[in-house]
Amino acid sequence: MTIGKKIFDDIYIHLSAIDEVHDQHLSEILSDQLTNLNDELFVNVNVVKINLKTKKISFLEYENFETDPFPSLITCFENILQAVQLQSELAPLQV
Repeated sequence: MTIGKKIFDDIYIHLSAIDEVHDQHLSEILSDQLTNLNDELFVNVNVVKINLKTKKISFLEYENFETDPFPSLITCFENILQAVQLQSELAPLQV
């Protein structure tokens, strides 16, 4: 099953596919951080970007993401999760 899109060293995963991430620990981390962002900062993140080299995770909010073929980026929050070994955990992702 395809859960995202890979562009160079980045994997983009739509919010609706977070539960499809094969690694349960990574899926829980992403879900928890998304909940915190949405609850505390009142943002509506709709895409998660994971860089495979730097292990940086970006939470992206796009305007009219579902309807606009080229939506504008409104907000980006970044986090580096050094405790999560993304290289090995993301290896089975089909993008």
